[in-house]
Amino acid sequence: MRQRLRRHFDEARPEDNQSRILLPYSPLNNSSPQAQSVEPSNSGKILAQSSKRPGALLPCWILIFLVLSVALGSTAVGVYFSVVKHRMGDGFTTASWVVGVGALLLAGPIAYHYPHCKCWKQRSSYIRGCWVLIACGIGFLLTSGSIGMAFTVAGDRMGDGFTAAGWVIAVGTLVLAGPVGYHYPNCRCWKKQGSFQVPHRARTIDILAK
Repeated sequence: MRQRLRRHFDEARPEDNQSRILLPYSPLNNSSPQAQSVEPSNSGKILAQSSKRPGALLPCWILIFLVLSVALGSTAVGVYFSVVKHRMGDGFTTASWVVGVGALLLAGPIAYHYPHCKCWKQRSSYIRGCWVLIACGIGFLLTSGSIGMAFTVAGDRMGDGFTAAGWVIAVGTLVLAGPVGYHYPNCRCWKKQGSFQVPHRARTIDILAK
């Protein structure tokens, strides 16, 4: 039996086992170069190349365009009612509503896309992404506070000032939603040390298991 098996493996040719394969799920014709048979060693490269569409519009650009459209549209509404109608409170209240509607409509696409976004090449940088996001958030907070206090102290229009301040916070939340969703699921800015979250999470799982 051993001699037969040894004779069988000696006579087997390695090129017989490496059969040519076709690209799976390919709707192309057999005459097209993408559907031609390829060697197993190169099939992964060709699959990766064929899955990329060079002319496709990245989802990030669509989301950025929609976010900017909502932000600029709400700005136009607030400025128009403030300058032309002299009704700043009503204008920026409407502008805040526009931002809220935009955030409600874009919350699903942003939450779906950015945690697994592959639109950008990750490059090493000396500036941590967390610091950039924190600085942008603080910038929106200071801007909104300054607007509210300026209209309260100087113009004696507290309602109008903090209505505009609330609009600034709403715009900042909408603008930073995408970068926050993109960065924090894979954040590597901080060294992970002993934290209270791990035992707390374990206790929660144990309680749910019981």
